[in-house]
Amino acid sequence: MKLKNFIVLIAAILMTTASAGAEDIAHLEIRRQAHKAYTNGNWQDAFNLYRQLSLEIQNDPKKVGKDFTQAWQCLRHLNRLSELDAFRENVILRHADNWRLTQEAARSYIQNNHGGYLVAGEFHRGHHRGGGKYVNAIARDRARALQLMQQSMGSAEE
Repeated sequence: MKLKNFIVLIAAILMTTASAGAEDIAHLEIRRQAHKAYTNGNWQDAFNLYRQLSLEIQNDPKKVGKDFTQAWQCLRHLNRLSELDAFRENVILRHADNWRLTQEAARSYIQNNHGGYLVAGEFHRGHHRGGGKYVNAIARDRARALQLMQQSMGSAEE
């Protein structure tokens, strides 16, 4: 009876290790394709792949921050910064305990375009056609970056 339990345990460990290795290989392949698309200037294709990696909960915690940064750079090249805030907060929500990601997200708040428009009471980062009031969000971005840095310090200490 004990030998049977031991064999089942070994089989479970081997299956878990094999599936983790398969996920790593899949992520490496997606990352390779994304890098190639980014290098070739295919910003939309690169964004889609880096977005997929950034939102993937099973992604390597040491690499998800860099995947997010690359996705952010793609949005900058595509001139679609209005999508950045929602995307960034979604990634932060999915990886709330990853201090490396929260630091990258904080950095993206500091190093980003701080201008935008208020349209119907909602802030839209970047350029906007057709009305709205121009506002500068540097104080808002700085405050959010500080919140994220404080959050990352707590996670890093653990």
